Amino acid sequence: MERWANSSLGKSVHFLMVCVDVPQAEVVARKYVNELGLNGVCIGFCKDESDFPHFRAQLGCQGLIIFDKNSKIVVRRTAALNEVGVQAFVSTDAIITSLLEDDDDQNSAYTADASTRIYRDIDFLRSDLRYRISCSLETIQQKQQSRLGSVPSVGNAEMDAEHDACSLLFDRLARERTPKVLAELVQALATHFEHEEQLLIAAGFGQNAPEGFSPLISHTKDHTRIITAARTALALTLKNGVPLDCAQNLAHLFEQHAIQFDTHYSDYLIAYAGRQS
Repeated sequence: MERWANSSLGKSVHFLMVCVDVPQAEVVARKYVNELGLNGVCIGFCKDESDFPHFRAQLGCQGLIIFDKNSKIVVRRTAALNEVGVQAFVSTDAIITSLLEDDDDQNSAYTADASTRIYRDIDFLRSDLRYRISCSLETIQQKQQSRLGSVPSVGNAEMDAEHDACSLLFDRLARERTPKVLAELVQALATHFEHEEQLLIAAGFGQNAPEGFSPLISHTKDHTRIITAARTALALTLKNGVPLDCAQNLAHLFEQHAIQFDTHYSDYLIAYAGRQS
């Protein structure tokens, strides 16, 4: 969305991201602005549940909402990145451009930078996201000391241990590149994801979220996306070795999941642990 806001579309369209991760939505929103260097897209947050929209909506990863110039919803849910990849951006861009062209005779103004405002593929998107995050010197220094697939602590010993075990397997896979190690990784991921989801449900993560805003549903969908990619890779490499870029891409999926999803549940697990003690 930042790319759109800083493109030719940004002159005619307001691109808005609203954090609904109450009660820490303001903190999370400010963190996103600082870590990702956002300066084009408008950032908002909900102070509490009373600020949630009074119309049917969903988290951004499940599809965007498009309003016309009269603030009426024209598209309630665009294609979702988690479901169709970067094609979601292509179709959304086409919808926005079409709406603008209906009201503007200068159609060429929105086509000149069409190829640069949309990520050409999912790997390019991930690379850009990693670059933005790594702009923090502290993050760069930490990354230099980390191994493939390493992720930040989530403040829960069980989850941290499982994340570390997966990271070790990602590192082994990059070095050995054998179907055997990939099979071990697939099993470790499946076991970890199942355990994590059970723990999040027990902790009440996303329990009271309105329809469409459940962080648990988005979280589990991303688990499915990662494990599907890993199983597909295993099926394709049973007779041959595992390419290095395959190991790296799977590790990047895991790393980005930790940044985009796992960092949001640590407070819930800490509170849950306190209730259990």
